[in-house]
Amino acid sequence: MILEIGKSYVERFYNGNLNAAVKAEDGTLWTDERIKAAFNFGNGRKSDLKKYMENNRSLAYFVKVKVNPMCENCGKYGGECYDTTEKVWTGCVYKTPKN
Repeated sequence: MILEIGKSYVERFYNGNLNAAVKAEDGTLWTDERIKAAFNFGNGRKSDLKKYMENNRSLAYFVKVKVNPMCENCGKYGGECYDTTEKVWTGCVYKTPKN
């Protein structure tokens, strides 16, 4: 997944520390669902995101982030929830199936 964080935002709120912003996942997380909804009238593809990233590199950082595997197929991921730092248990009380 790709995390988009505005360069001026990192400067203002993280004193230029991109690693801290990434660790906090403080940006827009480009999930497959978000990509589809954001481009081409609800039919966006990864190629659309790639073009968007190329056109906006001067304004934002685009960082590939690893997502907790138990969160990838959760219906709340990318909307109400953006991952958990816990990796020990195999289930999540908030997990809901994707539609």
